[in-house]
Amino acid sequence: MTKKTRIFLFAIFICLLVGSSLFSQIKKPRPTPILVESLKVTCGVWLIDEGGRLRYETTMHIWDKRNNKVDGIPCKFNNLRMSNRAPGHYSIEVNPATPVSGTLTLSANDPRERDHNPDFHAVFAKKGLGPLVRITGPVSGARIPLATTPKLAVSWTGGDPARKYDVYIFEIKAGRRGTKVYEQERVSVQRLVVDTRIFRSGMEYELEIFHEHGPFDISGTYLPYTNMGMDQTCRSRFFIE
Repeated sequence: MTKKTRIFLFAIFICLLVGSSLFSQIKKPRPTPILVESLKVTCGVWLIDEGGRLRYETTMHIWDKRNNKVDGIPCKFNNLRMSNRAPGHYSIEVNPATPVSGTLTLSANDPRERDHNPDFHAVFAKKGLGPLVRITGPVSGARIPLATTPKLAVSWTGGDPARKYDVYIFEIKAGRRGTKVYEQERVSVQRLVVDTRIFRSGMEYELEIFHEHGPFDISGTYLPYTNMGMDQTCRSRFFIE
């Protein structure tokens, strides 16, 4: 074996060794930090109902006591691990939505994920699901004859009327939401009557009802301004003929 060959083979060996080391570093999972201080946690759980198809979209933000965003925290929604998508920002989509009855749970910095540590600060939250909002009219796919319908009844069930509802109607053009033609916010009734003169024949419209289901019950050790709540949006599309 010539000297040049030996040098060449040695260079290949060094490259493989360095490459293997870099690969192992890339593949090595980021360690979960052990935080022995309280956290500030804000989280919103959004239940979206589009024509009876339900999904959850959950977003959580975490800061330390110096107001720095914290990464690497094990966060869960209904025992499903949330993704750390940006600094201090965690989220998950559950589609189709489950459960739609019973209790929702949230956790951040869950000590059950690691060895017992009495100083490990965790935040837990739960919320019992009450009656969900359901649109009863006009339902998705309904066709409303404009000439014989001077008034349109918009109705729904569920939720808590004491927490109010926001009601909107939008034009749909080429499958996309367009101009808002109707708005009533902070109403405590579950039925409204809409003058159909706001509609145009041959158009598709989307009814949207927004409702705040309220806060989660939070336990554990956490900083002030920690809050977690659940909202719901229901939508149905109908046609004006």
